[in-house]
Amino acid sequence: MRAAARVQAGIEILDRIIQTSAPADAELRDYFRPRRYAGGGDRRAVGGMVYDVLRQWHELVWRLGETPVTGRALMRAHLADDGELDTLFAGDAHGPAPLDAAEQAAPPRPRDGAPEWARANVPEWLWPEFEARFGAEVCAELDALNQRAPTDLRVNRLKADRDGVLRRLGKDGIEAAASAVTPDGIRLTGHPALSDHSLYREGRIEVQDEGSQIAAALVEATPRGQVVDLCAGAGGKTLALAATMENKGQIHAFDIHAGRLDRLRLRVQRAGVRNVQAHRLAAEAPVPEDLSHRMARVLIDAPCSGVGTWRRQPEGRVRLTPTALADHAAAQRGLLAKGAGFAGPGGRVIYVVCSPLASEGEDVVAAFLAERADFHALPVAEVWANVLAGEAPGAGPYLMLTPAANGTDGFFVAILERDA
Repeated sequence: MRAAARVQAGIEILDRIIQTSAPADAELRDYFRPRRYAGGGDRRAVGGMVYDVLRQWHELVWRLGETPVTGRALMRAHLADDGELDTLFAGDAHGPAPLDAAEQAAPPRPRDGAPEWARANVPEWLWPEFEARFGAEVCAELDALNQRAPTDLRVNRLKADRDGVLRRLGKDGIEAAASAVTPDGIRLTGHPALSDHSLYREGRIEVQDEGSQIAAALVEATPRGQVVDLCAGAGGKTLALAATMENKGQIHAFDIHAGRLDRLRLRVQRAGVRNVQAHRLAAEAPVPEDLSHRMARVLIDAPCSGVGTWRRQPEGRVRLTPTALADHAAAQRGLLAKGAGFAGPGGRVIYVVCSPLASEGEDVVAAFLAERADFHALPVAEVWANVLAGEAPGAGPYLMLTPAANGTDGFFVAILERDA
């Protein structure tokens, strides 16, 4: 593909992202699936352009002013400072149409005049919450949240050990290092494809951000324990819990989506896990009577805005709305109330969101504790000392992880213990 054809492909993919709710990586795959003439270099170049635009979205929209937000407009603003617009928008075969009179008369505004929220590439309405959270570090934190995330692995201790996996990766020319915090974590240098690697196919490793591994470790699940994973999804933390529990005890993995549970069952089989029962539980359904107030641990990895994963899914910064954020907080309060119904005397509810926003973290927990006097916040540092290396970052009863401070996705974790 010529350079102009790559730009046109990027424009078409951006239009798809604007018009749908599908993940950006899925739109890229769907776009190129019937276009077999596009080689690996073309796909990487177009994908890089699309992700660059997603990471600069709010700045680009500000630079465009009142121009309708389309793939063409965004790409024009993205490339405006490269001095090649006329060459790339020349009407060549398979390339974008030439710039029309209106486009030539209204070039994008210079980026050095952009307001802080636009330069940070966050929605204007959300900027005050970021400022309140991070203070003087807000720009550094948001810049880190806008970089490409590293690839982290979790070694499945049911089938392998970390030293052995590191040796195998090194033998295969994959540069990697052990995590300094999590006992089974590995961070790769670069982003090699692993889906066809035997370590992955045989269930010896899972791709999992170190922050997610930390959250799972803080459940402090024990062999022969009884655990509920209330929002199990496709099971990343479920599998981590099963390994920690040495395939003993019982994990009841719930989700409202049957498709996610199907993927979980496949992953369970590949990982050699035997102590997981997967159940579909409708949002309005009560706590199953046979599990009510009997669990030692209840993990609630609650659906959220996903702000903490914007490094991996930058389209999230485009699609989040005030209404969606409020809806997430309401659902999170409901999930905490339901999760408490599983916890037995002395049991713990571990509340996790991949978001640094107080409206999804401390505010949700504060509302729960105000209603449930039989629960109290257990300082995360106490549990961290039992299950992870080093000292817990930050002060206070809860845990906040961010890309800038910790090199992980953004996470909030609260450990809420029921009175014995």
